[in-house]
Amino acid sequence: MLFFSYALRDKYYYWGFYMKENNKFTLRRMIAALGMVLMLSLSLTGMTQPAKALPSKVSAAVSIGVSKTSVTFGNTSASATVTVSGVSTYKATSPYSWIHPTQSGKTVTIRVDAQPYDAVRTGYVVITSGSSERRITVTQYPAMKIYISGDYENQIVSVTLMGVKNKVDPADARIYVDTYGVLSVKSNNPWISVKLNGGNYFTITAQPNTTRSERRGSVTVSNGFVSRSVTVIQKPLVLSEIYSYPYIGPTSFSLTYGLKNAYKTISESNWNKKSLSDQEELLKGLLPEVIRFYGIYEIYGDIKLVYDTRANIEAKYHKTLRTDDWGLMSGSGDYVYIYLNADALRNNKYSAVTSLLHETRHVYQDYTATYGGTIYQYLCEYNWAHYIPHSEEKADQYRNQFVEKDAFTYSEKLFAALVNAVK
Repeated sequence: MLFFSYALRDKYYYWGFYMKENNKFTLRRMIAALGMVLMLSLSLTGMTQPAKALPSKVSAAVSIGVSKTSVTFGNTSASATVTVSGVSTYKATSPYSWIHPTQSGKTVTIRVDAQPYDAVRTGYVVITSGSSERRITVTQYPAMKIYISGDYENQIVSVTLMGVKNKVDPADARIYVDTYGVLSVKSNNPWISVKLNGGNYFTITAQPNTTRSERRGSVTVSNGFVSRSVTVIQKPLVLSEIYSYPYIGPTSFSLTYGLKNAYKTISESNWNKKSLSDQEELLKGLLPEVIRFYGIYEIYGDIKLVYDTRANIEAKYHKTLRTDDWGLMSGSGDYVYIYLNADALRNNKYSAVTSLLHETRHVYQDYTATYGGTIYQYLCEYNWAHYIPHSEEKADQYRNQFVEKDAFTYSEKLFAALVNAVK
């Protein structure tokens, strides 16, 4: 059509092209025109051909489900399982040499090697299905380091305690733990108690060992992943200087009605003008109330009071008293005797009462010493087994040994409470 339009405008016709006489087309313009015709022809031809097929579409990523997104282990070689869901096929791998995943059906077993380092280490297992993946974090803690304060380099498997601490208090030890996780500790024996004092240490307390031999128990230490047992060894209680122990009894007393009335009868009596038998009866009226007050009911009927001259006591009962002895307690078989020296007490009712309280306290000491469990009971038991009799040569040791100091201080305090009660 382009060329025919040219033919209509020009005068000369040559093979379908018109040309002006003085302005002819050059060969280059003819070739360009032919190119334009060819391009237009190809364009119109392509519109009638079928479209080429598009590339195949890529499938969308699938969602991989796991029952656990993380697993944690202690320092030893161990394994854990994770369930995979949401996919029909998958592969479990790990780039870490200490993590070993294996798969069976929908279950992945994750095993780790033993932890050789002192710090926590982490890695992961990757679950792959097609273009999707899911990671499971793996954390492994190091071994717990348990040590005594000031000795971090040496781990302990046991701790040794004295039979008693500071002569009176239960024995204890502070144990430190270098670990990750939440620290917990429990006692495996009734005589051992434990207390967490902070994030990295705890105190072991052992009650006094009232036996004659070493004893052993244990505590379990855990960080939630690793548990270790620490043996607790407690030595027997050996007291080489028993007389240095202080008074342990109460400092104030709640007096019973019967005890106050019995003492009031003695307090208001004309003691110095009464016969020895009358004085004895007054003291015998006080004795059962003192026994009840001490709480030694089981042997109430077996405690006998003897109030007589020193010579009669020595002759009748074969007991040796010094001239300045006010009294003594003696146990034999099913009976316990309290001997009071009337020669020393006949003119002093206050000394007579305190002597009765003192000797009955010895009965209590002897009675309670047969039951283990407290430091007081053990001290009584030990002292009676190593008792130092009254003598001029060992007068100070006699007065300062535990059972004598306890009986003296207790009777003095109780007597003062009685005097104040009947004013």
